[in-house]
Amino acid sequence: MRKFLSGVARMSRRTPTGWEGIFGRGRIVQMLVGSKSQEVLRVRLHELKTYGMLKEQGTAYLNALARSLHEAGLLVTKMGEYPLVTLTQRGEQVMLGKTSYALEWPVQGGGSKVSDDGVVLEDLGFDAKLYERLKDVRNRMAKAERVPAYVIFSNQTLEHLARLRPSTREAGLLVKGIGEAKATKYLEPFLKVIREED
Repeated sequence: MRKFLSGVARMSRRTPTGWEGIFGRGRIVQMLVGSKSQEVLRVRLHELKTYGMLKEQGTAYLNALARSLHEAGLLVTKMGEYPLVTLTQRGEQVMLGKTSYALEWPVQGGGSKVSDDGVVLEDLGFDAKLYERLKDVRNRMAKAERVPAYVIFSNQTLEHLARLRPSTREAGLLVKGIGEAKATKYLEPFLKVIREED
């Protein structure tokens, strides 16, 4: 995963305020699998240190991984004439090994969902009672705010909460589907339920 982020960094421009994208996701994936397409060779991407580094993973897997990294807040797509992909500040920190992360890894050929550091979510155990309590909290909040339940947190996010059982805001931010805004607005009641169960 850090190799993918490193590849994105090498295809981006460092600025005083962060990173600026130069290429789209498709071209980044082409470089990482070692494509010999005319477009890749014309802009000399084959000369990058990360060229072909993830060839064994294949294009489909790397496209899925890019989507997961985007959803985890490690990559960002900046829209303009063309959509350009680059690192977020958090993505840079993860690439450098300076912070932890939670990621739903695409699994080659099907299989289990995997979270941060290769932990298979199914191996963490699923507490159906906790999941139902979390759903109740979500449904009450949704009713109070008069919004659909998924606007608070998706079923998948609740499942991850039930498996990973974060007890702090910092740990909660590592769960797929929970960013700063949702953590600030919604997370604490869910953490309270998890702490009660623990």
